[in-house]
Amino acid sequence: MEKTDLSIVTPLYNAADTLPEALSSVQALSNQVRLEHIIINNMSDDGSSELVRSYRQEAKYKVREIKEPDGGIYEAMNKGIQISDGASILILNADDIVAVNGTVGQLHLLTQGCDLVGGIVTKFSGKQNVAEGIRQAGTKDWHPNLKGFLEGTSFRPPFSHVGMVAKRTCYEAIGNYDCSYRVAADVDWMFRARGAGLKFGAVNTVVGYFRAGGRSSNGSWIREYYQLLRRHDESSIRCKAFIFRVYLNHFLRSVIKSVY
Repeated sequence: MEKTDLSIVTPLYNAADTLPEALSSVQALSNQVRLEHIIINNMSDDGSSELVRSYRQEAKYKVREIKEPDGGIYEAMNKGIQISDGASILILNADDIVAVNGTVGQLHLLTQGCDLVGGIVTKFSGKQNVAEGIRQAGTKDWHPNLKGFLEGTSFRPPFSHVGMVAKRTCYEAIGNYDCSYRVAADVDWMFRARGAGLKFGAVNTVVGYFRAGGRSSNGSWIREYYQLLRRHDESSIRCKAFIFRVYLNHFLRSVIKSVY
């Protein structure tokens, strides 16, 4: 039996509108990488389950669906990680898209000694379609910031968890996502990875597409972010200043959006 290089874990709940693009991106990646796709379906009832059924029948690689109630997105991620077989793991939300060339580059970098690898993530509006060209007005690229994060001079994680590929040994070393966080468990996980001395790497290419409008886009994460920074013993004064700037920026953008 061939070794599985990459396990892709997708939490799913009522995402019939966006799921087809996510699944298509995995199908494209399967032409380059030996992969499996694990879908943790929280009892979707909007047609998502039917899409998964058809996808499983067409896929030329292993697709597993676990359909049962869960306690939230991070519990779903943890379920998928626990049953995965791949040497590396990528979390792909049902409304996001994996970039083929970038992900192949990440996997190559993992063979060069890195434990987890990120890259550029493009944020786009919910109505844009990849097939029509993702780089339209309103898109935004998030570039990795490894140096500041690893040196402790930046409170921001080095990259988004969208498109991050991590070796299985990372999860074995520091554990899975902490479900006591509702929207910031992925950020907490990166701080734990840094504290454990895991080796971060980054590729200078787009590795994923993040659809705007999710829970981490609406500002609800700010309080949790402050709590996790305190938990990881970051400077209280610097934490407060950072969170204040983040909150002020979010507030001003909300005001401007409401006016225009």
